[in-house]
Amino acid sequence: MNAFAANPWFRSLPPHVAEALLEATVPVQIAAGAFLFRQGDPLDASSHAFFGVASGALKLSIFNADGDEAILTLVEPGNWFGGVSTLDQQPRGHCAIALEDSEVLAVSVARFEALMRDAAFAGAIARLVAARLRLAYGSLASAALHAGRR
Repeated sequence: MNAFAANPWFRSLPPHVAEALLEATVPVQIAAGAFLFRQGDPLDASSHAFFGVASGALKLSIFNADGDEAILTLVEPGNWFGGVSTLDQQPRGHCAIALEDSEVLAVSVARFEALMRDAAFAGAIARLVAARLRLAYGSLASAALHAGRR
């Protein structure tokens, strides 16, 4: 998985954790424009919890009641996303939509929960979530400061 070898988060995993993560995945093909999951989707035992982009690209977006879209981020090869709904036991907070024909490696809820029992994996997930939270706070601060200048 050359795409993942270039990802700093994945490279930071101890070898046994990286191997266990990849072994826990199944490949999922997504056609351009298709939804991998939708905002509000519940998680259950048959759901996938965590994803790595092997090829292609996806956008993570939210939609309001009028159908207006706000793109939160783009997820490119080598990057991992998801897992938050499994951590907080809440429905999906956004949509994941393929921008082009893509392949993701998907980890089921059960496999993700099993991986989380490994302290090294749980710590890595905590660091990944913390990094995303810092980015979100930065974006929020930038938007608030920009709005204050108007």
